Amino acid sequence: MTSCLFLDQFPVEIIYTLFNYISVPELYRTFFNVSDYINAVLMRYPITRVNLKSCLPYHVDFICHHIKPDQILSLILSDDIDRSGQSELFFSYFHIEQFTQLRSLTLINLENNFFEIIVSNLNNLHRLRSFSLVTTEYYHSIDKNYRLRFVAMKNLLSNACTDFLSKLTQLTLFNIQEMALKPFARLRHLKISECSTKELSRICSELPMLKSLDVCLQGDSITMLDISQLSALTQLRLKIDGWKNKSLLTNLVKDFLPHLVQLKHFELESDLWNSMDDGTRWANLTKSLVTFNFKFKIRFLLKNLNSFRTPFWLEEKQWFVVYFNGDLCTIPRFAPVKYNTNGQSFDMSNLSSNTILHQHITELTVLTEIFHPNQYFPNIEILKMNCSVRMERMFNAISLNNIKHLILSSSSSMAMVHSSNQNTFSFVHIWLTDDVSFITCFLDLKEYIYINFSNLYCHSSKQYNDMFKKI
Repeated sequence: MTSCLFLDQFPVEIIYTLFNYISVPELYRTFFNVSDYINAVLMRYPITRVNLKSCLPYHVDFICHHIKPDQILSLILSDDIDRSGQSELFFSYFHIEQFTQLRSLTLINLENNFFEIIVSNLNNLHRLRSFSLVTTEYYHSIDKNYRLRFVAMKNLLSNACTDFLSKLTQLTLFNIQEMALKPFARLRHLKISECSTKELSRICSELPMLKSLDVCLQGDSITMLDISQLSALTQLRLKIDGWKNKSLLTNLVKDFLPHLVQLKHFELESDLWNSMDDGTRWANLTKSLVTFNFKFKIRFLLKNLNSFRTPFWLEEKQWFVVYFNGDLCTIPRFAPVKYNTNGQSFDMSNLSSNTILHQHITELTVLTEIFHPNQYFPNIEILKMNCSVRMERMFNAISLNNIKHLILSSSSSMAMVHSSNQNTFSFVHIWLTDDVSFITCFLDLKEYIYINFSNLYCHSSKQYNDMFKKI
């Protein structure tokens, strides 16, 4: 084995710090077998987090070949549609009880059979303090029986893991309906994806020692709810169906928020709150907060944003807001990520410059040839071209280095790309809409080495047929 004398001179603590900035697959692929010393460091390195949700199957296989279960402190397993079979592959190498140092476990859209295997051994993971059972919105759309499956999982968890539940300090679930809360005596952090006001009331009365609470209130309508019982809360995030709980919204903010004396971080999201575009009122309610974020769906802004341009907002707290596409929200927390060049603007904000807003845009639709002279979008990943723009203007307004998806909808937009002599395009996907007439223009691009893409998507089979005839 070759030795890398430069790295071998560093103490273990410094190498651990370096490793913390590198993903697990990249870490082992880069440093394994560099030297005997680095191998020994790798074998002892406590892996803070293994997120298999972001890993391809060959990454999972590679990781499993090189790690030891007792190195891992945090583990995320996912059986998303694009990660199907991940759990089966992972558990072909390990048993869950081998992860003796595990502190945090997250299961995303896990199949029932693997969930049963895991749950039956959770009581043996004596260091585990954080548990998340997550079903995503996309999973809900493709599995109509997800509620029944979740109920079965929840019942299994309640019945088989009482010792494990009693030690948890952090929990994330889809809901807690008909679930006993008494076992969660040590719970301090709770996140519920779907929560009724009845269940929230139960949380307030049975879990008064919570430090952080994140709930999405849905369904039933109620006018009063006393959350002041959660006097230990330091962090609160509420997402509320405003159409059904308009009175509740007002009561929560006006009557109970001031009584949460330890609260330092508050986030509120609602699809209806036309009366809360008053920065002065919010300033009076949030003086003691360190962070305050909100997103309200407001069809008509009743007032201008001058009440958000006071020294309290701009100097003391440095909290910034924008009204965009019917949303009044704080930034950067809820900064828009989609933008088009046809009349959209960020004029209604309390920012002195829109640079931070442009930095958060990742999907840009180009509808006109004219860009505002002060607009520059450095982080575009999805670029939709609905017209032709001269390349010098494009380079002045958009960084093309990060583009992963290019969507072309006309022969003029294709001609624009074709006219460029820049070596800057490296697309992951190119999408073609149903304008078949520009296929010939596209085929000319095959002679340009600066165009590099791994996938081509056409709108219709006729596009594919026409293209293959010309290749």
